[in-house]
Amino acid sequence: MKIAVLNGSPKGDMSVTMQYAHYLAQQFPAHTFTDLNVCSRIHALEKDRSAFDEVIETVRESDMVLWAFPLYVFLVHGNYKRFIELVSERNAADAFAGKYAAAISTSIHFFDHTAHNYIRGVAEDMGMRYVSFYSAHMRDLLDKEKRASFRHFFTSVLDAAENQRPTSRLYAPLDYAPPVFEPSDDRYAPIDPAGQKVLVIADGLADHGNLRRMVDRFRSFYAEAVEVIDLADIKLLGGCQGCLKCAIRNTCAYDGKDDVRPIYEERIGHADIVIFALPMTDRFFSARFKNFTDRRFFRTHQPQMVGKQVVYLISGPVSREKNLEEIVRCFTEFDGAHLTDIVSDEPQNAGSLDALLYDTARRALDNAAAGYHPPVTCRGLSAQKIFRDDIWGALRFPFRADHRYYRRHGMYDFPQRDIGARIRNAAMAVLSAIPPVRNGIERDMKKYMIISYQHILTPKAKASTGGKNAKETAAT
Repeated sequence: MKIAVLNGSPKGDMSVTMQYAHYLAQQFPAHTFTDLNVCSRIHALEKDRSAFDEVIETVRESDMVLWAFPLYVFLVHGNYKRFIELVSERNAADAFAGKYAAAISTSIHFFDHTAHNYIRGVAEDMGMRYVSFYSAHMRDLLDKEKRASFRHFFTSVLDAAENQRPTSRLYAPLDYAPPVFEPSDDRYAPIDPAGQKVLVIADGLADHGNLRRMVDRFRSFYAEAVEVIDLADIKLLGGCQGCLKCAIRNTCAYDGKDDVRPIYEERIGHADIVIFALPMTDRFFSARFKNFTDRRFFRTHQPQMVGKQVVYLISGPVSREKNLEEIVRCFTEFDGAHLTDIVSDEPQNAGSLDALLYDTARRALDNAAAGYHPPVTCRGLSAQKIFRDDIWGALRFPFRADHRYYRRHGMYDFPQRDIGARIRNAAMAVLSAIPPVRNGIERDMKKYMIISYQHILTPKAKASTGGKNAKETAAT
């Protein structure tokens, strides 16, 4: 079989991911693997139509496509995203239609599922027969048993393609024609920011009427001017190069050359409320926004929006693309911020959208003034633990800047260091081995689970817990 390998790394053949692809080529010599470095060559593919057409022709002549990419901030690299956009813009999806597809990635398993969800959705939108994916830890290829697992994965993929096995479709098409949003004539009382700084990061407002009108309406609710930065108007030389110059001292190859770092440090860094106003492009936002997001890596794996309120104003069918919502929520929690709301221009009358925009503007300000940040969910907590463990361990070098930050901010909060809990657990393990004690514990377990909360409850609330009967509790 002829297999086209779409390389999603900005490092080309120097990518860890491509070592996995090369291993497959070595292990399955009866098949022809053609590497297509579409991520590292994106600027050439944009400018030189013949170079792009050559890539598409290779895909067209192939029997199968292997999407191969490293993880970049919950998704694929911005340049890989741009290649996918070019396929759509240049009506080249027919070269992919009907072909079998699979995906491989490398990462430390930090929200790798959202990246694979995206690639599967894109492949299905192109009419491909998506088989499966393999999400490897960066060092899995060095382990004998994991190499065997990787070979089995690809054997099953080849079997599906060679024998024309059926494949399922998980993601419905995103056909979407939003109604034109025209703000109503309703008057709303101006909201006083009371010293809270509001910043809008937008993406191509001139090209997206609904989004522009949503932003204008949102800004109009505040009694003071709201700054807007449009990524279409800034100097953004390119996406993350994957060079890891940032790892030791948080420096970046682009420092002093474009506007990205100053925006993160001086504008976003000083804001209390950040509004992201973005159009959906396929199943995510634009490649331009993705490159802007990837470039936040000058701070490597450190949260950059701690304490801020965040709002997303989106032009596109968010309710039909739950993976996008998942990324937005994961990203916000990982960054130490609170997501006030996600508001889209999906079908609704102007009055209801106006009311939602106004209420979101109000709630964002109330949350900021109160310093409100609810507990993180599994999304934020798992993100913290993944990076905490890997930066403490295998990634401490080269990511020295992360190590210093995590140590300084108390992020090495390993529960194994809780001496009190260890002593208590050991003592209870001994006691629970004694039958009468164990029976008593089992009988009163529900009471023991809530007893430590009693000192903060009012007598009336204590009565409802059943810790004592109501008359006893009222008397105390």
